[in-house]
Amino acid sequence: TYDSSIFPFNFSNGDLKIEEINYFKVGERGLAVIPVTTTTLLGIRIPQGGFYFRLLPFSLTEANFIGNDSQKEFNHLYLHPYDIDPNVPWVKGAPFFLNIFKKYNTKKSQINLDKLLLKCNFVGAFEYISSQATLRNN
Repeated sequence: TYDSSIFPFNFSNGDLKIEEINYFKVGERGLAVIPVTTTTLLGIRIPQGGFYFRLLPFSLTEANFIGNDSQKEFNHLYLHPYDIDPNVPWVKGAPFFLNIFKKYNTKKSQINLDKLLLKCNFVGAFEYISSQATLRNN
């Protein structure tokens, strides 16, 4: 029904570099592609979510979702369960860097997510897509 694996970075190829939902027909079904919201830091577009949510200062994320960028059609924050779980287990046999990558700043990310949830209204991706489909069909 929907996919959010598109990162509209400066270095990506193709037409999906913009932050708008794209709709495709896949067989008899539709697919909504919801790109991840980005912010610009030193001229580079960086996704707002996942590892970057844990890496970047919260003030940057907050400004993107509440500040001037809030005039966008939508803001999409994606998180994996391990992004907010400080108890992510160390994976035996996995490369050291991968374990650090999965665990970095997870303690603070739950606090930051809670702050963002208090300041912004969020809806699930499916709910948002359904509301847009209703608007398009009227």
